[in-house]
Amino acid sequence: MSIQGRFSFAHHRIRLALGVWLLWLAAAPGWAAIGILWPEALYNPKPQAGDLLLGLPCGGALVLRRVATPEHAQGYAVTGSFTTSDGTPELLIGKYEVTELQAQAIAAAAAGRACPEPKASLSHPAARDWLGAVSLAEDYSRWMETQAKGFPACENEALPCLPREHGVIARVRLPLAQEWEYAARGGWAVSAERFAMNRYFPAESLDAQAWYAANAGGRTHPIGTRAANPLGLYDLYGNVAEWAHEIDQDPVAGRANLALGGHRASAGNELAANRRWRYPLHGEDPEGRVGLRLVASVPDHLLQKNALAVRPGEARPPAIPPAPEPVIFYGKLRLIADAVGELWIDGKAAGRVTPDAPFEDEHVEVGERRLTLRIGGETILDEERTVRAERWTEIALEVAASLDRQAFDRARQADSQAGWRAYLAHCETVRCTHRAEAEQWLAGVPVAAPEMVRIKEGCYQMGSPEIEPNRDWDEHWHPVCVDSFAMGQYEVTFEQYDAFAAATGKSLPADHGWGRGKRPVMNVDWYDALAYAEWLSQKTGRRYRLPTEAEWEYAARAGTHTPFWTGDCLHTDQANYNGLYNYNDCGAETGVYRKETVPVGHLPPNPWGLHEVSGNLWEWTCSQYDQNYQGEESQCLNKNSAAARAVRGGSWSRMPWFLRSAYRHSKSPDHRSRFLGFRLAQDL
Repeated sequence: MSIQGRFSFAHHRIRLALGVWLLWLAAAPGWAAIGILWPEALYNPKPQAGDLLLGLPCGGALVLRRVATPEHAQGYAVTGSFTTSDGTPELLIGKYEVTELQAQAIAAAAAGRACPEPKASLSHPAARDWLGAVSLAEDYSRWMETQAKGFPACENEALPCLPREHGVIARVRLPLAQEWEYAARGGWAVSAERFAMNRYFPAESLDAQAWYAANAGGRTHPIGTRAANPLGLYDLYGNVAEWAHEIDQDPVAGRANLALGGHRASAGNELAANRRWRYPLHGEDPEGRVGLRLVASVPDHLLQKNALAVRPGEARPPAIPPAPEPVIFYGKLRLIADAVGELWIDGKAAGRVTPDAPFEDEHVEVGERRLTLRIGGETILDEERTVRAERWTEIALEVAASLDRQAFDRARQADSQAGWRAYLAHCETVRCTHRAEAEQWLAGVPVAAPEMVRIKEGCYQMGSPEIEPNRDWDEHWHPVCVDSFAMGQYEVTFEQYDAFAAATGKSLPADHGWGRGKRPVMNVDWYDALAYAEWLSQKTGRRYRLPTEAEWEYAARAGTHTPFWTGDCLHTDQANYNGLYNYNDCGAETGVYRKETVPVGHLPPNPWGLHEVSGNLWEWTCSQYDQNYQGEESQCLNKNSAAARAVRGGSWSRMPWFLRSAYRHSKSPDHRSRFLGFRLAQDL
């Protein structure tokens, strides 16, 4: 068959000039042999081993990549409709976004128009509304069916082909949102740890990976001009967002659909595998923000039909297993509360939560789930929350605050031993904030002891993984276990320290005109902090001390494994730091730089109830700073040692990366500054 016949050019009204050009190109060395007339740079600018070339109208081609889909491995149940020789399901997905040249060629074949001229200006991604993208895929699928006899199965990577599974010709469609996200995260080609992140690449390599607001210059760019992902796919992030196949019924916007991956005008922190945008199903987008990537697939019902349609005397094809049950995706749910309660999910009892043991379930069906929390016969929480497959859904509730206040008020009004003992009994089931005052009253001690939070024993990974942005060389990642202890809910205040100074005759530390009272005390060295803890221990009969470095990080993380207890990002409404800088592309446009401390309790607590544990002031620990982590992090130094002490948490003047839970700093024990304070710990 001639090249013209093979690609059905007779169905297109080809102009004479274009026909002459195509005949010249067909005679060019290398092109006629594989049946593709376009220059390779227009459809596959970055050739790789394993590329599959699909025939396209007008002598063009579209490139697919094979992506292994290990079903539930690494958290996703994505199964491709093709199989490898060893039986592994695989997804065939477009290596690049569909270009304007490819889109015009498909449309020309469907309408019987002349073919577009292959030129570099058409190698940019095609922008279409959702209905236009779906129609384009349907037109291409119909063309593939008409040309089936002209193309072999995809066994030889050097030839244009049509994918087949058990003899059934593939169709093309938009990817499902979960298929797209599986590919965007790197699939089986990356580690489970990297797969769980929202991008397969670190923030500092964003410019090399994607066209977005910071480098795109407000326009789209030709395919294949950024780096490939670990699966050999290009432009999953940026350039144009990409349509998902399924319709998303938005209650506000009406019928709409999801666009994935971000586009040329997206901010850097918007380029994430789990980000979704909703656009109407139809209507031109004047800014050309959304395009498409195609997936080849064979519907299960066609495979079944082909397996059964066997003529007499023909060999029966391999048996096709029945279509699997619909895949259910599961997410992870964690509920933290400061009281004992029972949790229901969608009306079914799910488990118990206590102040020391949050509810955790890693097998909660994704989607909108109705969560109901009941404490003492009262419904405290009853609302829908979205559970996603790619990360923990975490809810932290201070549901016992009002109950605690009521119990405390009753104890103060009674002002009796029975009343205060009843309050302490209340503290056994609810994380209370006035335990120290109750214990002081019963002990007859008129000293305002700091409010403490119980920290349950446990083990964790201290330090930071190598992939954490701005990781420092002394943050060696290693396992550490700690015993139960108590940690100050707040940094020690001027009010508390001034009482000690007045009782012992010590000079008052400077406040630089920012105020005293509930602001954290500063300008105190390690010996001052230790002296305060010893004085308070004598006055209250309870032993106070500084936390070890290991205890400090364990409490600050509060069960998280991310750079901050807030996740991968931190903002100035969560911590006091120099908000003119950003971290991990989280954005500083809404950040503030207060240039002084804030009163304790001014900012929200971490999940374990500790306020200002990130920022405000660096905090002394009782441990020696050891750059190699050789066990000193779990011990307290003798007060006569002159070795450098570890300080943690960052301060009001520091950039956000100094506030990471793993970040370490060292100071001489006699160091004083307006950046340094402390909080207390207590053995239980």
